[in-house]
Amino acid sequence: MLDTVLCDTAGLAELPGRFLLVVDDGRRDVIGLGADIGLLSVARDQLALVLAGLDTGLRVRPDQAVDVVRGAAEAFLAERAAQGSTAWRLAELADGPAAIGRRMGRPPASMPRLSGRQPTPVGAYDGVSVVGVPLGRLDAEQVPR
Repeated sequence: MLDTVLCDTAGLAELPGRFLLVVDDGRRDVIGLGADIGLLSVARDQLALVLAGLDTGLRVRPDQAVDVVRGAAEAFLAERAAQGSTAWRLAELADGPAAIGRRMGRPPASMPRLSGRQPTPVGAYDGVSVVGVPLGRLDAEQVPR
């Protein structure tokens, strides 16, 4: 549904190709990837709005999530235009997360930086190799046979 609404909102076609949205189920395995806009499950039926890795303090129910993400994306475009910027990413705007927060009625008083889950260190453990794979993607040439 999120994808459909974002694609159907005409103005959002102006979002840059590198603009990243993530939805994290609470395991914090994708929220730390540097998304421009993120939703992080923080409690049953409660999502946190995260802007460029900063927790805005805004909590929404899942049925409000689409409207909040759309509002944040529209706020990014409005702020980018107001700054006369060609920024591809929210963090590239002057005072990006705080500026978007203000546009959404969220004072940026304290937006703590969220970190992702710490990965298991790369190495060999009891004959098993642990490797870091960006976004969990490997192509055929990378997989040993």
